[in-house]
Amino acid sequence: MVTNPAPRPALRKAPDARVHPAAPVVGPDSPPGVVQAPPKPMAGAKAPTHLRPVVGIGGSTSDVLRRVPDDASKAAAKKAKKQSKKAAKAERKRRQARVELQVKVPKDVRNQLRKNAKARGTSVDDVVTSVLEGWLRD
Repeated sequence: MVTNPAPRPALRKAPDARVHPAAPVVGPDSPPGVVQAPPKPMAGAKAPTHLRPVVGIGGSTSDVLRRVPDDASKAAAKKAKKQSKKAAKAERKRRQARVELQVKVPKDVRNQLRKNAKARGTSVDDVVTSVLEGWLRD
């Protein structure tokens, strides 16, 4: 003989005065649910070497496994190259920082210098810098 149980409300009011979904009430003497632990790998079995865990944004290992790069040193070489480019750029900036230099030259030399700079499509400062660098190298 099967009897239908009395209907229960889908929501119930909790002690914190909020409405929560009604969950079955478990008595203190009922046994807890059993969760099976995942099987341990055999002692002789190794993880595949072509797969590695990927660390996500939050710093935890994700569930996705990706292939190991062909050459791990390739990434290190790329990083070193990037760092050397950055250092070279900083050195170039330091070396190319301009300072003011006051020189008295004859008026015709100044005019010739301006014409030369205009013909090259550069500034007077660039022409003076190239002339002085050439003179210092000799």
